[in-house]
Amino acid sequence: MLIENCQNIMLHNYIVDTVGLEYGYQGMLYLRGGYSFNSDQEKLSAGLGLKYQNYRIDYSFNDYGEYLNSVHRVTVGFEIN
Repeated sequence: MLIENCQNIMLHNYIVDTVGLEYGYQGMLYLRGGYSFNSDQEKLSAGLGLKYQNYRIDYSFNDYGEYLNSVHRVTVGFEIN
């Protein structure tokens, strides 16, 4: 399990605190979640990742509030050894 906390100083000199969590199961399944504090744009984020051999597929959801509403992303990738 990976837990991360970060502070970002944004363009107009205000601080955005973020916290994130990733849980991996047997190196194949990854669950992710996060939240941004003090932000009027991004709040909640969540994701799911699957890895098999050298291939991976990731899905993420971000709530950008009134500006973009819900954003969904899908990423497909592979490793070259």
